[in-house]
Amino acid sequence: VSTQSTGNTDGQQICIIYEDGAVIVGSVDGNRIWGGELKTQLCKVQWSPDSKIILFATLTGEIQIYDSQGTYVSKLALKDVPGGGYNIVALQWYNGCNGYEEGDTYCLCIALDVGNIQLMRSEQDTEPISFNSDMSVVEVRWNTTGVCWRWRVPRPPPTRKSTSSSSTTPTVTWSASSRYPARSCPLCLGREDH
Repeated sequence: VSTQSTGNTDGQQICIIYEDGAVIVGSVDGNRIWGGELKTQLCKVQWSPDSKIILFATLTGEIQIYDSQGTYVSKLALKDVPGGGYNIVALQWYNGCNGYEEGDTYCLCIALDVGNIQLMRSEQDTEPISFNSDMSVVEVRWNTTGVCWRWRVPRPPPTRKSTSSSSTTPTVTWSASSRYPARSCPLCLGREDH
């Protein structure tokens, strides 16, 4: 069963992952570039903006880094994560299509369902921003300038006082600026329920 498929930034290649660890990378004209078995269960895949790196998230909470030709590079280090029982729900790179606020900016966001968020300058960043949002996260998206990111959180069930059965999901928006060191990066939170 296919778990996820995603195209690279220029739309010329696609990577399809399967829960059993199978990976197929092909071109848009249908030619297979490489395929293989990662010997672990996969849940997420994400291309780097330059299409040189592919990140694979496993069901055991690891992120493996491969080059675009299928050569294993390393594991991505997650910082300050709980001792187990979590899922990686998002790997999201800002693609840089509208430029970067600054040259050395956060452009990779990793989110766990238990609320942990990690922002990185690259897949090899040794000093990422890491925090717990104290919310269950289901999705993460960058804005068009790469300065803010948004995630959706599950809507709590209606209370007895509320008769609303709306199934829409609240969206939470955080923003960070790369002008500040990781340890003192200001974050602001806004909430939209619609």
